[in-house]
Amino acid sequence: MAQPLVDVERKWLVHTPSDLPVHQGKEVIQGYIALAEDGTEVRLRRIGAQFFQTVKSEGRLVRGEIEVELTNPPFEARWPATARRRLAKTRYQMP
Repeated sequence: MAQPLVDVERKWLVHTPSDLPVHQGKEVIQGYIALAEDGTEVRLRRIGAQFFQTVKSEGRLVRGEIEVELTNPPFEARWPATARRRLAKTRYQMP
């Protein structure tokens, strides 16, 4: 069973380095099954060949988070519930 974690939201405005294409990025797609006004959310995310469902509790800066790794079939079964609430991004890890 997944253990609840504490998620501290931090957002930074950064300048994109000119050598960004040299670094390998991971493509991420995510969609939201539910988004509440208090910040509670249920999200699906695919990073490469990994699939996750995440529940985040209410709050802004600090909130509880439970993330469960899924296999492809349950992810695909839930994915239609995210229609019109999806995004794609590239995540880079840099030294």
